[in-house]
Amino acid sequence: MQKFRARFSFLCMCATVTLVVVACGRASQDDIDHALQITQVPTLSAEQIQQSTQQADIDIKTREAAQALLASPGANGGAVDIAAAGDPALGRTAFNQRCMGCHRAGGLGPVLSGADGPIAGMTDQQVVDLIRTGNGHATPPGPLTTTDISDTQMTNLIAYLRQQAK
Repeated sequence: MQKFRARFSFLCMCATVTLVVVACGRASQDDIDHALQITQVPTLSAEQIQQSTQQADIDIKTREAAQALLASPGANGGAVDIAAAGDPALGRTAFNQRCMGCHRAGGLGPVLSGADGPIAGMTDQQVVDLIRTGNGHATPPGPLTTTDISDTQMTNLIAYLRQQAK
């Protein structure tokens, strides 16, 4: 009788394990995720990854150009191509906030757009020097320090000005 009980218990345990395995095998992925409290996280599409990568490249170039500005402030005629690293769209925002009051049609200062604008013959570093030191810039507003406009904003501003000078 004891052997019968042991065999019966073993048989019941095997049947239970088999039922559990079969039941789990038939559950949908959603059922399994719900039972395990797993939340699906959406992934980025190939296009979104490409856009993010391009934006990261732009950000890196902007930081490098800003670091170049920090490394050589006041160096007239520097060969650093700051405009190539900037983002003209962000530069337009900086221009509208800081420069548009005077540098527009009918404003106090010269219009900066167009190939015959005053910055067309200047290097990027000369433009930085003009804005930072104020030398050759009528007052008001005078020079803009790094607390007024960051190096990254300056890089973007120059990119916008170069785009407008074409």
